Formats: sequence, structure tokens, C-alpha cells
Amino acid sequence: MSRGHGKIERRVLELLSEDEPGVFFAIQLTTQVFECPTVNGVKLVTRAQVHAVQRALRTLAAEGLVAALGGRLNRRKVWLEKSRADELIAGLDTFRAWQARQAAERAP
Repeated sequence: MSRGHGKIERRVLELLSEDEPGVFFAIQLTTQVFECPTVNGVKLVTRAQVHAVQRALRTLAAEGLVAALGGRLNRRKVWLEKSRADELIAGLDTFRAWQARQAAERAP
């Protein structure tokens, strides 16, 4: 039996539920979850911290709480709340349907 979400998962959900920006790469989430120090303008993160956040994201995605978009061209996924992802996808489907209607109207 699970004891609920861990500290990292709760912090990730909190960050993704904020209004701005609400969309993150895993490395951006890592710097905020662990409040990483900055040296010469560069945030210092460890590989273990990044893997911990990625593991939390995969767990939350399996539960249907977050979603990943992208990941093919630059091999980086953008993570956001599932409800926001659904809104974006619905908007994209609406846009594609509009494009198809416009193309059909222009065709002879």
C-alpha cells in the first residue's frame, strides 16, 4: 500500500500547478525542486537530482497527473499538468480542423 506522494513528487505537482509558467523541462524542475546554488550564473545540479525528478515525473505521468509533450526532435520533453495538456491538445485539434476546413474551401 502506498503512503502517498513523496517530497519531490509533491513539489513537482506544486510547481506544475502554478500559473506561470506551468510548463517545464525536467532540468528546470530540478533546479527549483532542490533550490540548487548558482555559481557564475550557472545552476549546479547533480545527476542524482535530475534522475530523482525524472523518476517522480514518470510516476506522476503513470498516475495521470502530469503529461509530457515533445521529446523527439531535441530529445527533451516538456512537462505540464495533465489538465493543461488536455487543453492544449484540444486547442490544437480545433486548429487542425479549422485548417482542414480552410483548405477544403480553397480547393476547386
